[in-house]
Amino acid sequence: MINKLVARLLANGYQSRPTPLHVADQQFACDAVLEGPGGDAELVLIVSWEESAFPQLQRRLRALTLALDGSSSARPLTVILVGPPLSPTQVQDLLRIIRVISIPNDATDASMDTLLAPLLVLDLPRGVEHGRSTDDLLNQQLGSLRDDPLVKPLIEAAAISSEAVEEAFIQLLDSILSESSPKGAPDA
Repeated sequence: MINKLVARLLANGYQSRPTPLHVADQQFACDAVLEGPGGDAELVLIVSWEESAFPQLQRRLRALTLALDGSSSARPLTVILVGPPLSPTQVQDLLRIIRVISIPNDATDASMDTLLAPLLVLDLPRGVEHGRSTDDLLNQQLGSLRDDPLVKPLIEAAAISSEAVEEAFIQLLDSILSESSPKGAPDA
């Protein structure tokens, strides 16, 4: 599990750092230390742990945060705990001193990605190509639909205002409904 976590973070721009972590003449043993992503100074520690060792783990993490504070470090710090699920009380106790992500030993790749989401780079859609107008992009997306009698009035109204689009949409609905109502039926 540790190797999977490290690989996933490395694939998202984090860089591996040597262990143990050295802060203010103190060493902090952990399974992995990563920094990033990109040029960010965030530190991520990956620590495997057992339920019986929680008090010791809590003391070690408190000592680490105190050492970072004592060295005037402003680096964000996250610890990923790999092991048994944390109880709500344990989570609250740790969140008072450090940002924590708990990964169960049996986590699937999908659940691991969900739990790691706060650390992963967002996969956003590609931006608009430079030099192309929105009309060109709209024409490309709509293709032959641009001249459709239901679409054309909406596109023309969009050049005016959102209120014009709303009015054009209402008129289109009215015309469709009046065409589909039976002859001789009273208007509503």
